[in-house]
Order: sequence, then structure tokens, then C-alpha cells
Amino acid sequence: MILSLSDIHLRRARLVALAATQRVNVTISLQHLAPPVHVADAALVCLRFLKMHPLVPVAIVTGAVVMVLSRTHGSSWSLKRVAFRAFALWRTYHSLGVWAARGRAVWLRIGTAWHTNKSHRQNSNLRSEAAHKLLLNKTAE
Repeated sequence: MILSLSDIHLRRARLVALAATQRVNVTISLQHLAPPVHVADAALVCLRFLKMHPLVPVAIVTGAVVMVLSRTHGSSWSLKRVAFRAFALWRTYHSLGVWAARGRAVWLRIGTAWHTNKSHRQNSNLRSEAAHKLLLNKTAE
């Protein structure tokens, strides 16, 4: 059975229309699941953040303990001072990690450039030696 080109285009248009109506029906039938899906998506974003920054829960628990102890303890200034110093130490550690990564990248770039220049110098020396030999051969003739 050989179909004409117009029959094929007509069938394709019907199938595209059918797919569009099915997409609309699925969207309408699953619309009530949108809020739980958004909550699950937010939970996954939080879990990914905690996976990338594992010290955040430790900092939260430490901060909560310091706040509770500072309210019950008479000398709350010493606990707050320790908390502020710990936070400053954490920020310093974090910024040093960023600077170390940048320095490592620069060091790799410098090393790559040095090796590239070194190989160019060797090739240029070979070229100059070949040119020198060529000149010697021409002068000898």
C-alpha cells in the first residue's frame, strides 16, 4: 500500500494534534501533584547544598548550642566572643581555600606556558642549526 504525500502529511498533522491534546490532559490530571513536587525539589536543592558544604550543619548546631548556653550562662560575652572568633576562622579558612585554588590554576598555567616556550626554544634552536648547516653548505660550494 503506497500512501501519497498528502496522506502522510494529513496523518502527521493528526498525530501532532493528538499528542498536543494528550499533553494537555496529562498536565491537567497531574496538576494536583505540583505542590508536593515543588517541596521535594526544594528538599533536593537543600540536600545538594549540604552535600557541597558539609560544615554548615556543624556550624548551625554549634551556633544553636552557643545561643542556648549564652542565655543560661552568666558570662555570655565569652561564649559570643568564641563564636565570633570561630566564625572568623571559618571565613578565613574558606577564603584561603578559594585563593589556593586560584593559585593552583595560575601555577598550572605558568607551568604550561613555560613548557610551551621551552619546546619552542628547542625547535627554534633546531631550525637555526639547520639554517646554519644550509649556509655552511652554500658557502662551501
